[in-house]
Amino acid sequence: PNNSLYRCTNYESTLEAIRDKLVDRLGGYLRLRHADGQLILDWVSIEQYGNYSTQPIGFGLNLLDYSETTSTEDVATALIPLGATLEDETEIDALEKRVDITSVNDGKNYVFSQEAVEQFGWVWATNTWDDVTKPQNLKRKAEEWLSGTQFETMSLTLTAADLSELGHDYNAFAEGDRVHCLAKPYGMDIVLPVMKLTIPLQNPAGRTLELSTKQQKTYTRQQSAARNELRNRQNDAINTSNRNIQISIDNLTAMMTGAKGGYKLTEYDEDGRWLRDLYMDTPDKTTARRILQINKDGIAASTTGYEGPYTVGITVDGQILGSWIAANSIDTNQLSIGLNNWIKGTDDGIASKVEKDGIISAINQSSEEVAIQAKRINLNGSVTANNYFKIKTDGSMEAVAGQIGGFNINSDYIAFGDWTHAGNWLSMCTPHGGAGDVYLGKGGISTDSYDGKSGSIVRSIKLTEGIIGFYKGAYECGFVGMSDGSEIRLSLMDSEKNYIVNVYKNWLELPVLTQITGDLSVLGSKARCVQTRDYGSRKLYAYETPTPYFGDIGEAVIAEDGFCYVPIDPVFAQCVSPEGYQVFLQAYGAGELVLDSRRGGHFLVSGTPGTAFGWELKAKQIDFDQLRMTEDRGLADTSTTNYGAEAASYLTSITEGRITA
Repeated sequence: PNNSLYRCTNYESTLEAIRDKLVDRLGGYLRLRHADGQLILDWVSIEQYGNYSTQPIGFGLNLLDYSETTSTEDVATALIPLGATLEDETEIDALEKRVDITSVNDGKNYVFSQEAVEQFGWVWATNTWDDVTKPQNLKRKAEEWLSGTQFETMSLTLTAADLSELGHDYNAFAEGDRVHCLAKPYGMDIVLPVMKLTIPLQNPAGRTLELSTKQQKTYTRQQSAARNELRNRQNDAINTSNRNIQISIDNLTAMMTGAKGGYKLTEYDEDGRWLRDLYMDTPDKTTARRILQINKDGIAASTTGYEGPYTVGITVDGQILGSWIAANSIDTNQLSIGLNNWIKGTDDGIASKVEKDGIISAINQSSEEVAIQAKRINLNGSVTANNYFKIKTDGSMEAVAGQIGGFNINSDYIAFGDWTHAGNWLSMCTPHGGAGDVYLGKGGISTDSYDGKSGSIVRSIKLTEGIIGFYKGAYECGFVGMSDGSEIRLSLMDSEKNYIVNVYKNWLELPVLTQITGDLSVLGSKARCVQTRDYGSRKLYAYETPTPYFGDIGEAVIAEDGFCYVPIDPVFAQCVSPEGYQVFLQAYGAGELVLDSRRGGHFLVSGTPGTAFGWELKAKQIDFDQLRMTEDRGLADTSTTNYGAEAASYLTSITEGRITA
């Protein structure tokens, strides 16, 4: 196994067997040659295939064009190698153990590539060689595998001038030659074999070389190789299983045929009736360790003495107990294993029980009945009952008719007590219709009367969790609800599902630009929250006046003639009352300032030439200049409004002709 390799064919073609079992697994190349009138196929290494070319390919020398293709698929930087299965005739557990490299690798069971770890990090992989039994050989194969397959597979396509045709003392390029490639601007300094050589007939000097450590496969060859690899793994698994079975057979045979003599003890009861036979490794059962006992209830074996425990045995009621069962050693149509499961068959039924709190079921064949008692029932797949009731795999349910929680359901209506669904309406009606009737349909909720005591159509709508939607046409306009125990929200949305207003218990949120067309009054102060860099969010309070005012602020400088003409923004001028405005001046320095005149579109300031100053203009808001500290009348008194009567009249008008008997 360590110095020889065995390969078996499976009636595939000769070329397929050579490629799969030799070239793909062990590397190398195939070469055809003629000798003594015969065509010979050689399997050689790259060193045997071609020569080391004395002519390099170098940037600035003979390299005309360069392209590089790399792949990092399945890159691993550390490998845990596993060898053959350990074969120990005395330890059954050893069947699960394999040869490793800890004994020859400083106690480590892995090898790694330092260069690959620095580039890709620690990427682990495991590979198994079933035919390697020596740790030193396993380590060598692991290092070859890691260095030969874990770095990037590189393919170079180069266009190079053949200097040998230009009179230089170099050999011409040939397929299989190993060429030293140098191109520092591209980061290339490597020796690669020539996998493909193309010489254009019209331009022999423009030959193209493809250099690679591995020739790229076509998609068809990749798929074929994948299928072959899968088939080989299946065959290896079968061979391993058969080998393990043979090991078990050999182990059992050796134990039975090579066992030395022991001691047999037959015991009887006080009436002289046979009790048991004991086969032991010592004459006294109190000192024996390995005991095989046979009695009327079965056969059992213990390796810890007469008192047990007995870990291997067969009972007369059909139970088999053991720590393991070799594969293919039992051939039966059904195998049931369990400690707490029991199956009992009768002519009338089958009953099964799984543990204390599990599933209890009964199938009674005589009465054609199935009864199930369980905390949960798991069904995989669809359930169908006479094509009238179906539970589909996506969780949906179909039923022709039936009763659910007091509801009577069929294809024409849904009824529950006084509630009936028919057509487009869900209704709750009095025996003769009229007062107290409520209808739920596509048009909304309607009623023929109202509750005179409360004065309202709907006394209340209570939501523990959920949403009540309001619709106009096809668009959802708002909803109430979304309560999680701490938050209740009223929201309004536009047709694009964008929130316009969110009303919470303690605040109002306007997520988008909002316009209020009426007056706005608040009982508290008005402030704007500003997020500062060092002091968090702070409130800046509004400047309020008895009369609605607008203001504007600016800066100017007195000219050399002692005057400064300050125009009023024309847009601002149209927002304020034309009945006058106030101007406040602040000099920046020792100069003097005087408001010389005010006009509709500007004001004139005189003073010391060169004096800079700031100004503030205030004017009453247009159309609101007559307001001054208006009395706050609060909310209107609605205690005498009969909302029920008004609502009943409105609903009667919109439901006329809609509700039929």
